[in-house]
Amino acid sequence: MTGAAASLVRPAAVLVIVLVLVVAGRLDAAAQTGTVRGDVRSVSDGLPLAGVVIRAVAVGHAARGRRVVSDRQGAFVVTGLAPGAWELRTAYRGFVRLTRLVEVRAGETVETLLQLTLSPMREELNVPGGDPALADRVSALTVVPAHLLDVSPLTGDSFTSLLPILPGVVRQPDGRLSLNGGRPEQSGLQVGGANVTDPVTGGYGIDLPVDAVESVTRFSSPYRAEYGRFSSGVLRIDTRRSENDWRVSVSSFMPTPRLRGGQIQGLSSFSPRLLVGGAIVRDRLFLTQSLQYETRTVRVPALPEGQDLHKLERISSFTRVDATLADGHTLVGTLALFPRERRFVTLDTFNPQAVTPDVQERGYQIDLQHQSVMGEQLLVTSEVNLRQYDVDVLPQADGPMVFTPDGRQGSFFHRDERQSRSYQWIQTVSRGVDRTSGTHLLKAGVDVLHSRYDGVVTNRPVELLRADGSLAERIEFPGAARVSTSGTDVAVFVQDRWRVSDRLLIEGGLRLDRDGVLDRFTWSPRGSVTVGLLASGRGILRGGIGMFARRTPLNIGTFEDLSARVVWRFAADGVSVSAPAEIFVHASAAFDVPRSVVWSIGYDHRLTERLIARVTQLRRDGRHEFIVQPVRGAEGAAIVLSSDGRSDYQETELTLAYKGNGGLEAVASYLRARADGDFNHFDRFFGDLPTPIIRANARGPFDIDVPRRLLLRGSFPLSGGRWIVAPLVEIRSGFPYSAVDEDYEFEGTPNAAGRFPVLATVDLALSRRLTIKGKDILVGVRGYNVLNRFTPRDVQQNLTSPAFGSFYNGIERRFGFVLQLNAPAGGT
Repeated sequence: MTGAAASLVRPAAVLVIVLVLVVAGRLDAAAQTGTVRGDVRSVSDGLPLAGVVIRAVAVGHAARGRRVVSDRQGAFVVTGLAPGAWELRTAYRGFVRLTRLVEVRAGETVETLLQLTLSPMREELNVPGGDPALADRVSALTVVPAHLLDVSPLTGDSFTSLLPILPGVVRQPDGRLSLNGGRPEQSGLQVGGANVTDPVTGGYGIDLPVDAVESVTRFSSPYRAEYGRFSSGVLRIDTRRSENDWRVSVSSFMPTPRLRGGQIQGLSSFSPRLLVGGAIVRDRLFLTQSLQYETRTVRVPALPEGQDLHKLERISSFTRVDATLADGHTLVGTLALFPRERRFVTLDTFNPQAVTPDVQERGYQIDLQHQSVMGEQLLVTSEVNLRQYDVDVLPQADGPMVFTPDGRQGSFFHRDERQSRSYQWIQTVSRGVDRTSGTHLLKAGVDVLHSRYDGVVTNRPVELLRADGSLAERIEFPGAARVSTSGTDVAVFVQDRWRVSDRLLIEGGLRLDRDGVLDRFTWSPRGSVTVGLLASGRGILRGGIGMFARRTPLNIGTFEDLSARVVWRFAADGVSVSAPAEIFVHASAAFDVPRSVVWSIGYDHRLTERLIARVTQLRRDGRHEFIVQPVRGAEGAAIVLSSDGRSDYQETELTLAYKGNGGLEAVASYLRARADGDFNHFDRFFGDLPTPIIRANARGPFDIDVPRRLLLRGSFPLSGGRWIVAPLVEIRSGFPYSAVDEDYEFEGTPNAAGRFPVLATVDLALSRRLTIKGKDILVGVRGYNVLNRFTPRDVQQNLTSPAFGSFYNGIERRFGFVLQLNAPAGGT
């Protein structure tokens, strides 16, 4: 790993050593009082409920009581309770009050789960008896718990590995994720309430250890006004908090060898993880520390041995401290460090190692959140966040990049060294109100986000060769460009969750965003309706519509500062210049804020007590998206940036989900979708890994257009849960691809020349839970593409190549191992 990345690795290692020493030296005496700890969740979607007031009242002594409020992850703790029977009473507007009886013993902690419903409408499809295994079956369609990485055959060891098992989430050929047909930079990413997207490009700008993640939630159409700065869905990461008892967990420390021809040729992957957590001050101050190292290689079978691997190496550290300051007042602080290096990033059949770049990323994030409850009506939340995220895109050499009909040669043309820093402040107030027309849960807030970007962009020459090897075109970029800009985004929102009657829930809100790059204001109205059609929550109809405004990335503001491009065109001999050189400067047209209008309608039906069916229809119309276009006129030539781009996406989803006892789960989803829009979107040509050849814009299917997709996944415990079998089956349409001629002009519509073969993969994981000397151990094996079906990732798109339409670089069958140790405090 480079020295820059190592500069963050060393502080992370020192921090972990210090924390482990604190753990080793901390012994708390048992108290004479007891503690109640638990979580509050909505039964309808399994999501945590923040700001729920919980009163602990001693049975037979109503005057004795304590009051706490759940934090942003729905967790709460009540300390200092005398031994005996206590009632837990909840208060949360829009939800039924719940009373739970618990028995408290001296020096012990009682664990409980409080599940709140919108009774008597029973939107949550509740099951008589309140079986917890059934209560979260709806949430399994949108919420992915991090523990699935240990028992499911998921590729990779990061939170992004969890998402492709959800309908509407597709992994692009470059490895990035698409939510509901949108490009990665159009979606949002939050850790708690903080925005953690890259302020420069809009991509994901954070990395976390797997053990730091409690769950990842996908919102296809979050109609609540508190969600913003995206146009095609949002992901929210909830992080893990510790309990009173100390826990040490060591995972994935068994390396997976890379096999070829029956011989071991180095490591395929190695991703050891450490999790340490517990109470520094019992019931008051909690520490969670997770650390992960990962090295991984991916092979491109079509390339020569020794030149066929692209590599990942990363270290990520996450520290979380939870403090109960007083009754109703909590403070959560987090620190994340995430240096990462990716080598030979764009490696494929047509891009050998020499023509690929390395990408080095360095960053940290500090977050503080304070919650206070005032009475049973008012919750005030304050959050501040500081982030730094630096990226270097480094070619292997400084020579020109050469395009030939059979592939690329030379060196990657683009070099980028940039730094960015962001500051965010979020202030929200929630209040419950009772009216004769129903109950209201009102929420208002302000969100201020300031970011700055400084960088140096250098582009090397690009040459285009004909089939006979003669030079057809040369693009030059005179000089390096030093770029710098900043912007302050401000959002103000108000929303209301109105329960009109036992079977009708209406949510509405309004959001005002000030775009810090364009200095424009955008109003975003939103609303949704939930209707209980059948008694006992057996049939729930949901629908909504809203406008979503995307945050303008900072690199839009530096577009005109980039170096111009000089284009030379040559005659058939490859030597004579056929026309004077054209100088394309960078120019901008009138801008508007990118936005989308989304509407959806869905129906959930409980077929049996354990089986739920869902059908949904979603449509997104994107407008004012950033595109670039080469323009020639009397005053010269220019690459013009405008916000005239459009995109459209629609999907129909059919899902069956079964949730049984003991961890038994099975989900089957079928998605019919269409995604199209303008081909010349800004990120394609000016993102982290840009394409140098800019031709006339056209409209066609997106790179990730997948008309049909079937997902089957499950977790099947055997022998009383000691064995777990977890299959994952995906069958979907192949991605579309384009055809280009000798001059690299599109032949017809982009992405309309054909499609990759239908992808059909079967992955399988087998795990075994053991207990040896009081320690829990999980061992297992995973198989990927176990049927060894040819699933290509590359295609020859140049019409002048005799191999046009041929497919390469199939996903290889491979196997991996799992070994996880969960030791109690003080264990080895």
